[in-house]
Amino acid sequence: MKIAIVKLSAMGDIIHAMVALEFIKEHNPNIKIDWIVEEGFKAVLEHNPYIDNILTLNLKSIKKDKLAIFKEIKKVKEYKKNRYDLVIDAQGLIKSAIVSKLLGGKKVAGFSKSSIREKVASWFYDIKVDTNIDLHKRKKLFENINTVDEFENLVFETLIYNFPIIYLESFLDFREKVLKFPIKKSKIIYSANALHGNEIFKFYVAENYNKLVITYGQHGGGIGVDRVNISEEVERSFCDIYFTYGWSDKKTKALPKELKIINSFDNEKIIYVMTALPRYFYRFVYQEDSSKMLDYIENTKEFLKSFNLINNLIIRPYMQD
Repeated sequence: MKIAIVKLSAMGDIIHAMVALEFIKEHNPNIKIDWIVEEGFKAVLEHNPYIDNILTLNLKSIKKDKLAIFKEIKKVKEYKKNRYDLVIDAQGLIKSAIVSKLLGGKKVAGFSKSSIREKVASWFYDIKVDTNIDLHKRKKLFENINTVDEFENLVFETLIYNFPIIYLESFLDFREKVLKFPIKKSKIIYSANALHGNEIFKFYVAENYNKLVITYGQHGGGIGVDRVNISEEVERSFCDIYFTYGWSDKKTKALPKELKIINSFDNEKIIYVMTALPRYFYRFVYQEDSSKMLDYIENTKEFLKSFNLINNLIIRPYMQD
């Protein structure tokens, strides 16, 4: 199967859209993915292992030279020879919709009329995806919240527009999908950070809350020490047992001071699962960024080298990482 993604610009939008590539490849590794982009943003996509071909256009040149449109149409017609099974317009603009249609895929997918600013673009799509939020329902939901200062007021005003769709408009649909997942039934469930970034975990635990013993583990040095730690409060409030780095409190259990490594494994492999963060804003927090993240990675490598089982280690980052 061949897919063409049309996302012409800009840098931030392209980076956000690239997250979908791994999910597509995970669903079907044999899918071929081409990306149509403005020449100036080609470098953003280079070296991405999930893209088979980066195909460029220079639609901006038409602003300076109207006749340049014929050159760009010729390019699109050349790309059409790839015979795409599906063309996805991830931009939602009239120009991107026209490009998508000219690519001549068997099906063209894009946003519904109510989900985009340039509504005419939806006329070009065979498959229309509705991502529109219900502002009336959202305003109703937050209208009776009393705020104590301008900051709180700003936060709740922002929530009206930025509250994750998955917990409002798409809640029932996503819940239904989670219930269909072949998750093995268990009496006990454990995690150290899934509450923050794993939506499937949240839905599964909520659905089976009274049937599970929920265990959670400390995953930060400030937990148990900070005078105020909202993450700790939330985590400990929903679990039955909270494992700590040695300190004790109600509903907690201290982990052993010495880490015991078992020297024999059934399959000779150990999975080291990296962390994941949600794709929506969910808290104010300081995170390592820029060059500090490089130090964080190097420190992790040094930690892993301390084990004599390093050659048996399999690193598995989360999909969105």
